[in-house]
Amino acid sequence: MVAGVGDEKTAVRGVQADAGRNPHLGPDGAGPPSPENPSLPSPATVTIFDGMPLLLEGNYCGQVQILYIVLKQIFGCSTSRNPKYLYPGLAYLATTAARVGVLQNCPQYRRLHVDGKCGTDTWKKAAWLLANG
Repeated sequence: MVAGVGDEKTAVRGVQADAGRNPHLGPDGAGPPSPENPSLPSPATVTIFDGMPLLLEGNYCGQVQILYIVLKQIFGCSTSRNPKYLYPGLAYLATTAARVGVLQNCPQYRRLHVDGKCGTDTWKKAAWLLANG
């Protein structure tokens, strides 16, 4: 075995050394970039939802369930007694499209074209709201 390869201490040192160079971390390597520091990429540049597909009414897939979880976190509709509660599932329903439209139109971050489809810009806005909302 090569010295220092594959052991936990080397991995930790490597992460610590890279922290200052990682463009997705702050200068101290402890957290995501912030809107207050323009020298760092904005949260909209790289998000946890990069690579998510366009979702629209009629879709039936696992990514729809992720969207339900995200909307629940953003809007705080966590109980079925709440009239705005979205029942989690794999189907992108009319109620999902309506809630995505509310997300697209909310003034935080920036307003998007309201079409009820969850595309790249909507995923970025959701990521920003989760981080800053």
